[in-house]
Amino acid sequence: MSAIWKFLFDWDCEELWAAMFPSQGGTLRRASSMQRVRQMVSPFGSMREQAKSRIDGAAAELNALSHGIWSHPETAFNEHHAHNLLTTFLENDGFEQVEKNFILPTGFRASYGFDGGRTIAVLAEYDAHGEHGHANGHNLTAECAVGVALGVKAALESMEPKVQKGRIVILGCPAESSAGKQHFINAGVFFGVSAALMVSPFSRSVLKPRQEALEKVRYKFYGKSAHAGLAPWEGHNALDAAVQCYNSISAMRQHFDPEVRVYGVFVKGGSHLNMVPDETELLFYIRAPTTVQLQPAVKKCEDCATGAAASAQCSINIEYGSFYAELKTNEHLTALYKKHCSDLGLKFPKQENNNIVGLSSDMGNVSFVTPTIHSFFEINTNAATHTREFANAAGAPEAQKATLLQAKALALTAIDLLQPGGSKVVDGINREFQKISAPSEIVGNIPIGTSGPDSPLSVPTPPSDTVTNGPTSPAIEVQEDTKITDDPVQDIGSTEQTTTADNSKAAEGGNTGDEGVTKATDEKTPQENGEIEAPEAQQSATN
Repeated sequence: MSAIWKFLFDWDCEELWAAMFPSQGGTLRRASSMQRVRQMVSPFGSMREQAKSRIDGAAAELNALSHGIWSHPETAFNEHHAHNLLTTFLENDGFEQVEKNFILPTGFRASYGFDGGRTIAVLAEYDAHGEHGHANGHNLTAECAVGVALGVKAALESMEPKVQKGRIVILGCPAESSAGKQHFINAGVFFGVSAALMVSPFSRSVLKPRQEALEKVRYKFYGKSAHAGLAPWEGHNALDAAVQCYNSISAMRQHFDPEVRVYGVFVKGGSHLNMVPDETELLFYIRAPTTVQLQPAVKKCEDCATGAAASAQCSINIEYGSFYAELKTNEHLTALYKKHCSDLGLKFPKQENNNIVGLSSDMGNVSFVTPTIHSFFEINTNAATHTREFANAAGAPEAQKATLLQAKALALTAIDLLQPGGSKVVDGINREFQKISAPSEIVGNIPIGTSGPDSPLSVPTPPSDTVTNGPTSPAIEVQEDTKITDDPVQDIGSTEQTTTADNSKAAEGGNTGDEGVTKATDEKTPQENGEIEAPEAQQSATN
């Protein structure tokens, strides 16, 4: 049979059709009919049918899995119930090496396949959004990922033993809301992975969403307490520093890049009305389309904060938390996925209406280390994500059809990537990926690889090549007849930065309000010592 398949694929469509049916005319009809002949006789056509059939057959189980996650919402790093549901399901289905508590306490990795081929990763998310439950629809993201894994596993099982190659890996990624995938990147989990696939539910379908770079920052101000009625002059007002910081950042907005978004809240403003506040805290998100645009905004906000502390004779502690890189969608890979969506009857809006502004995901971080898909699919709601209404839609039966169709589309995409074939699409995917410049290792003077206050464990700083685009993945090959042109249609790192804006308080014997806050000295910064590169020098290396 292998000789017949080679014969069919190597011979020109028109020649073969003319030899089989010489009385039929019409070049276009012959070519399209030959395409159907190829699909019927190809072993990969059979694999695709096996994948779709397996997903359909598991619909009730997948729905129950999704509802089990949805009805027990758990926040970032606390997804123990979801972790147990997912890993037990995969173990019972015969996946190999189901690794629980993988990298993070609620992370996991499971795989199925054979040596000698490529490895495709499908990513599951399952953390909830605080008081609104699964307002991000991560129960559906997890369900879809498991469906993809089931479908590809069934396809691999259907292959003849002598040609079985390739592996599907499902990665359980906790804490998307705190950039949890960066911990997987730091640990080298994506080395050897040829592509990372994931979709998320949304109010409409978006093929290539614009997902932006984002930095989470806490500004903590420390002053000196005093009685506000008897001797306020003896105190240093940390609330004044926080208010001045907020106002300064607001005034700075006219000097940000027009596409930058900065917004924040008061987390702590003092505890006793009759006392000068000695400790306050602001929490800010700084967001921009790219890391290049993000860095200057982070620095300007930092200057506003330190200036505000100085104006109130307070000290400041700056904590950089979750960092999300912008998403670098691999267009060649996405075109392949779009083709399968189209075959399943799924349509996307025109590209000019397709981009969404103001969203961020740690899939952006992943997209800098392996070719990545992260599209959005519609689940019959007009509600915005992170709302109670969207959470209700994510748990409704009406969301199931769209989720299972997405599982099929991604499974078919993964099967195409696992099969041997021509080199045109392979080269396109890899060339496009190699053009991506790694995101800067410095955002707000903070090395990306360090651990943050929202993280349950400390992750070592990764080697320098972790966030670069070296040859980390084997070449991807896709069937020859797939027509795609070369130009086709955390918490990471929280490091604490502490300065004391009023050194005279030491001479006065003043209390900063926090014994752990280090006062500024004349010691050189790491940048001045040449230990890490300054943000300005990094910008040219960021896309």
